[in-house]
Amino acid sequence: MLWELPSSHHPHGIPNSAMGTAMRQLVDLFSKGISTIQFERFVRQEIPGAYSFYRRAMRQNEQPVGRIRSAMRVTWYIFLAFLEKLTPVRRVLYGAAIVLFILWWTDGPTSYSFYAFVLLNLLLAMEVADKLVTKNELVVAREIQLSLLPQSPACPAGCDIAAYSEVANSVGGDYYDAIQVRNGSVLYILADVSGKGIPAALYTATVQTALRLFAAEIDQPRELLVRLDAYLRGQLRKAYFLTIVIARVDADGTVTVCRAGHPGALWYRSSDKTVQPIRPQGAAIGLIVPGDASAEKTVRSTLMEEVVVMGHRDALVLLSDGLLEATNMEGGEYGEPRLSGLLKAFPASTAEEWKERILADVLQFRKGADLRDDLTVVVVHRA
Repeated sequence: MLWELPSSHHPHGIPNSAMGTAMRQLVDLFSKGISTIQFERFVRQEIPGAYSFYRRAMRQNEQPVGRIRSAMRVTWYIFLAFLEKLTPVRRVLYGAAIVLFILWWTDGPTSYSFYAFVLLNLLLAMEVADKLVTKNELVVAREIQLSLLPQSPACPAGCDIAAYSEVANSVGGDYYDAIQVRNGSVLYILADVSGKGIPAALYTATVQTALRLFAAEIDQPRELLVRLDAYLRGQLRKAYFLTIVIARVDADGTVTVCRAGHPGALWYRSSDKTVQPIRPQGAAIGLIVPGDASAEKTVRSTLMEEVVVMGHRDALVLLSDGLLEATNMEGGEYGEPRLSGLLKAFPASTAEEWKERILADVLQFRKGADLRDDLTVVVVHRA
């Protein structure tokens, strides 16, 4: 009996070496750029986010049932919500792919599974193309939004400033500004429109334009917010509101702060190395029902100002709630106590140094976790 030597060829005539190379290339293609952090983000953030997205389209008032039936019902409703998000034509194609797969599964021709595979991949390719087009449009929108931020923010004599803004999505609802007013004073503004995305970005542009116009006549933070509330009343859609803080910094170090529902400011005092929160009373803008005859009086009574005097080497930090609420992979929040501790433990000599230390500490705390909300910080330092 003659024994055959192991063949170096695949049964179909493809050399084993070529097959191995093709398989390695295929594996490399599917695994390119993957990391453990991305898997954790997918499980902890993307899946819950997708579930919340489709859950909003599900029926809400259902009678309680057993655990298994409840899970099946939720799965069915998520499937229906997914179908409703597809365009009519794509919904038909998706249905055709499912029918072909079922027919193949019940002893139908093998070609049916191939046709189902082609249809599903065609739909996936079209959805990815739509997403990429939208992403490109959002990139342009973000570039426009960034161009509206001050490139060289004004600052009073004897002070320096540094600012940073990062969005949770492609475009966001945070913005900051620095407006020079009379007597060398500067209005520092940090605002946050509820929500994210294009609607929030459009509202921030409206707010920025309005405040720059109003600041030509008014330089008092409280009066500016009263005027802004009257201007926006009736323009903000339901469920949208604005939180904002305005700090006027004078050349002699006097700081006047007024806020409307915003976190306020932190004041580092170099004389005793302490950090003092500046949080005067003030409700968010857009909460009063349009048409209320006493709206202006109500707004004026709820907005208060707080005045402090910055000494040499003091710093004023304006921030958005996205910084304080930045989370790590375990779900813990950064929080104001940690930020205050950082300011006290590592005093800086310039606004830029303050800003870089704050951002580095937040980044270290997050450990790769995505931002849940836009993050903005403005630091004013008095030399």
